[in-house]
Amino acid sequence: MDFYVSGYTVDTGREILEYVEAADKRQAYRMVSDKHGQLKRGYAICIVSHLDGTEEFPEVKHSLSSPILADEEVFRIAAAVCSNDATRDEYQLFTAYFTPMVKNAIRLRWNDIDDISTEEIEVELIEAIATRFMPRVDGRGTFRDFIKINVHSELTKRWLRKKYVNGKKGKPRKELFQIYLEKQAITLEERDPVLLRAKVIETVKQLRVDNRKLSRKEKKDFYGYMILPIGMHKEYLKSLPQIEAFERCYGEGAITEAECAEMLGTKQQTVHRNKRRAEDNILEYIEKFFLDSG
Repeated sequence: MDFYVSGYTVDTGREILEYVEAADKRQAYRMVSDKHGQLKRGYAICIVSHLDGTEEFPEVKHSLSSPILADEEVFRIAAAVCSNDATRDEYQLFTAYFTPMVKNAIRLRWNDIDDISTEEIEVELIEAIATRFMPRVDGRGTFRDFIKINVHSELTKRWLRKKYVNGKKGKPRKELFQIYLEKQAITLEERDPVLLRAKVIETVKQLRVDNRKLSRKEKKDFYGYMILPIGMHKEYLKSLPQIEAFERCYGEGAITEAECAEMLGTKQQTVHRNKRRAEDNILEYIEKFFLDSG
């Protein structure tokens, strides 16, 4: 029998209007979902022979939570993001397009990590989709399937790195680093610049030994209460956007990346990138001039 299937995909909200030949409605739905992905509730499946004309095709009820972009627009915006030419509105559309997919992946694979917010992971994954995953789409299958696989793979690798010292092997990081964090706790009486600088260097040295990165909470303590009070970031950072993002996100009365972007009239992606580059540059400076030099 011939069936007419109409609805909207769960991942991207893309409208599906398709004829398929199948034994029954269940098989018709399975054929469409295998090709395009699961459909949201409210989809319709009708036997074509029961319809007199297209005017009788049932209207699908749909509450669209994200804008629908044509495939070529998704690729165009991704390329613009890579070349840093995307406008704020374009990046918001791109973000909204992939947010349902990313949120679903985070819900499944990031449900027991509490030292980094889901919002921060979302921002990083959306940027990874545009700059790392989209340029590698090879044309086999739909590009959404390729992106979904890469998003889940990326989250799995990050989860393993967060939970264990050596990927799937070794003791949990939290257990190994607990004693050291307690030793490095900063009190108001310990704000002497000389002591803080010594603690900064010792912290970076320990991070290198453990081959680990700072968690979100540790970043607030390290950058907000150790680096900024002694102005150590200005010894190496020369980029004004990096300094501005770093100070606004970690300084006194710290604000979120989104709030910073709104205040500066730019994109959250740009603030996030500048903040991360500032962090990396500070650590590189400390390793180069205080560790490698002896």
